[in-house]
Amino acid sequence: MILSRSIRSIRGMNDYFFVDTLYLRKIECILNKILCLYNFSEIKLPLIEYYDLFKCAIGSITDIIEKEIYVFSDRSNNNIALRPEGTVGCVRAIIENGLFYSLPCRFWYNGPMFRYERPQKGRYRQFYQFGMEVIGISGPEAEVELILICDRLWKKLGLNNKLFLEINTIGSLISRRTYLGVLKDFLLNKKSFFDNFLWEKIIRNPLIVFDIKDLSIVELMKDAPILNDYIDDVSISHFKELCLILDSFCIKYTINYKLVRGLDYYNNTVFEWFTNDLGAQNTVCAGGRYDGLFKKLSKYDFPGIGCAIGLDRLLLLFKDMDIIFNKFKSKSIRIIGVNDIRVFCIHLAEKLRDLFFDLKLSIYINNKITKISKYYTRAKKNNIDIILFIDKNYLKQNTFFMCDLKFDIKRMLSYDDFIQYLKNVFKYY
Repeated sequence: MILSRSIRSIRGMNDYFFVDTLYLRKIECILNKILCLYNFSEIKLPLIEYYDLFKCAIGSITDIIEKEIYVFSDRSNNNIALRPEGTVGCVRAIIENGLFYSLPCRFWYNGPMFRYERPQKGRYRQFYQFGMEVIGISGPEAEVELILICDRLWKKLGLNNKLFLEINTIGSLISRRTYLGVLKDFLLNKKSFFDNFLWEKIIRNPLIVFDIKDLSIVELMKDAPILNDYIDDVSISHFKELCLILDSFCIKYTINYKLVRGLDYYNNTVFEWFTNDLGAQNTVCAGGRYDGLFKKLSKYDFPGIGCAIGLDRLLLLFKDMDIIFNKFKSKSIRIIGVNDIRVFCIHLAEKLRDLFFDLKLSIYINNKITKISKYYTRAKKNNIDIILFIDKNYLKQNTFFMCDLKFDIKRMLSYDDFIQYLKNVFKYY
């Protein structure tokens, strides 16, 4: 069969390889280690769920449900959806598998999410998220824990000066209903500023007006009533305690009273980490409380909070930061030997892999070692850091000829000396 069009990926769905996968792997590795410190467990979730699950949890009058979610029917005519986010699937898994019997519980997950959006820098139709969920803690210590995890990650990645934290409280569901009535009255007097299509959406869900990026609407909403003026006392007390704890850790943040989250299940605390280096799609991490979500989906009622880090956007931040790449780059070694010492080269490679887990190591066996300069040229093209030349003559002296291409060091070394060299120069230990 001949394809009618050239083979290419679907718009808004990207391939990642080489440097990109190196960044992503290192970010995930660091996050795994940090989350172990906070007693989080990994959970693997399906890419697809029943559509009704998302519709019930996220809210039918949201952009995600109305125009972004990927929905299809399977062979049994079930309405199935590709997951647009991770929290709902995680909550479903906790309910279905009875994982709430050992509360509080902490889970993390990562993988692709899907939304049919207009692709642009930092916004794709398949995008990758690293999510964290804390279930069973109603106090502000849960929010603090997630924010401290993110702050620790930014510092480890060298991004703490590029990311800024905004927080807000959107109150309980009851106080938010009161505010929505006042906001609707305000917007009714500004109806002429909106086209008919947008107005219909705003009437059904007024909070979406705060997500509109059009500068004229942003200016208009500066005079809108502030949600914080309608928040209940319990929510305000919770938020004040959160701020006090963050202050005690010297966490820098800004209270943004216009910050709301576009999903129906959020209540009380919401927060976002953003950057000034990515243009319009500048939110790198976002999260909030969803204390009513369990009750919405089941007979159980547990408090919960979560956040998700956008790995695609985090990756974009690294693109222009060579210092980060050099810090993370795995050390590549190529062993070059002749046929009659093939077995020795394989054993040596395995010993090195045992000692240095992050090593990238390849073996090249030839009939004889020809001009060494040719191997230098080829190795540099393949980003090799160190070459080891081995033949029978070297083995008789229990030495290798080592060439460090990065530091332009050439010397004869014994096995023990070479191991020490790796420890010192690349600081594995």
